[in-house]
Amino acid sequence: MGHIFLTGMMGCGKSAVGKSLARKLCLPFIDLDSRIEREQGKTINDIFAKGGEPLFRKIESAVLIHAAHTEPDSVISCGGGIVLADENIRVMRESGTVVWIYRDVDQIMKTVDTQKRPLLRGGAEHIRGIFEARKKRYEDSCHIRIDNRDTIDGAANRIISALKAG
Repeated sequence: MGHIFLTGMMGCGKSAVGKSLARKLCLPFIDLDSRIEREQGKTINDIFAKGGEPLFRKIESAVLIHAAHTEPDSVISCGGGIVLADENIRVMRESGTVVWIYRDVDQIMKTVDTQKRPLLRGGAEHIRGIFEARKKRYEDSCHIRIDNRDTIDGAANRIISALKAG
């Protein structure tokens, strides 16, 4: 089957939906941001503060590539900007299925702690700008798009249905 890579904006539900999906499919769950923090011994905020977004993206790509090539089939929750690098998209598409979890920016703003997300601190308009800049990358890189509009389990079940439909 290959890996199932969950992409989408920060706060769209990749981690929560990913845990539910992994449980339902009896697959391991990998949260790339958590793995980066564990391997680097620093928070995402600290990495951004010390090396900026370019350093974080370099680390993120290395962790993605390592997981894609060495881990057994897993549900992998990716950072919101994983689609910014062509190499990341190629790796994900070649080693599994890419699922774009779409969630409205207003819903994201209601549920996300922006203090823990360096790129979300600029408010709703800033987040809309990030989304608009990435939207085509999410669309072009995914095999499946699902809306996260109700429950975590509902989103996971829609992914399973889409995977079964092929």
